[in-house]
Amino acid sequence: MGVDLAETFTPPVESGRSNAELLFVGRLVEQKGVQYLIMAMPEILKKHPRTTLVIAGDGPERENLLRQAAASGVGKHVRFLGAMENATLSELYGNAAIFVSPSLAEGFGLALVEASGCGCPVITTDLPAIRDLVIDEVTGLLCRQADSADLAAKIDFLLEHPELRESMGHAGRQHVLEQFDWETISRRYASLFEGLLRERP
Repeated sequence: MGVDLAETFTPPVESGRSNAELLFVGRLVEQKGVQYLIMAMPEILKKHPRTTLVIAGDGPERENLLRQAAASGVGKHVRFLGAMENATLSELYGNAAIFVSPSLAEGFGLALVEASGCGCPVITTDLPAIRDLVIDEVTGLLCRQADSADLAAKIDFLLEHPELRESMGHAGRQHVLEQFDWETISRRYASLFEGLLRERP
């Protein structure tokens, strides 16, 4: 898997990144763990009352998540945008203070690469498939699975340290550029095919 990090998913030209906006991008299904992010919001708002959560994506859990946000008293702090085009996603990544992905299971984590490519620091679940994408405490923070308290604590910490968010955003872009840019991926595929052709009898 690769991502267009040269033209589509790039850091914003002007530094207009929010200090209080959290972003989730993905299918609204149970395994993406958005319910734990909404569960964490009341605790986050105690210390950071201006925080907003933007959710880009659609899926069968949308109505349940809307009801959960309202029942938790955080409905006015959560915006559901629905599915978005790549160009708009890049703008969202470029504006967010932190990209949060509290997945319960992940095959690759494409949105994490996109967010990092846009210079956005990330907080995500400590899963085997994620450890190649996110370097804990360097390009982002890893949290415990299905643990809204740990998620809230990690988000609080990054919201309180803007310089760390900036350094993680820079490190994250450099990391994914070296590993997941389409140019890098295409070279690897070409090398693989050339090797297979040389091995043919």
